[in-house]
Amino acid sequence: MTYSGGATRHRSRGCIVVTAESSQAIIERHIEKDPERPWSGTERLVEYHTPVWALIGYYYHGANQHVSQVAEDYDVPEEAVKAALAFYNSDRSVKSVIDGHIAANEAA
Repeated sequence: MTYSGGATRHRSRGCIVVTAESSQAIIERHIEKDPERPWSGTERLVEYHTPVWALIGYYYHGANQHVSQVAEDYDVPEEAVKAALAFYNSDRSVKSVIDGHIAANEAA
């Protein structure tokens, strides 16, 4: 099944599985490095400037892993939250840096 923007999704037991190709397209559409802090771990939503680490932290520690809850509480589109999750899961080093931000925030 193909949706607008060329994203390819497949239904599997009632769930939508986003392919790697479409994940990359979603990431490119919604995620950018903070131009004032262009190092790893400062990625944010393009339109909303919300840090990816904040969305991920809330997804796992506040919203019971519900994309719709994160989107509603941060007032961002669900696709942007999915882009943050895709980015987070795209690489172990990315995941490690974001986990560090979340841990530092929780310790503060």
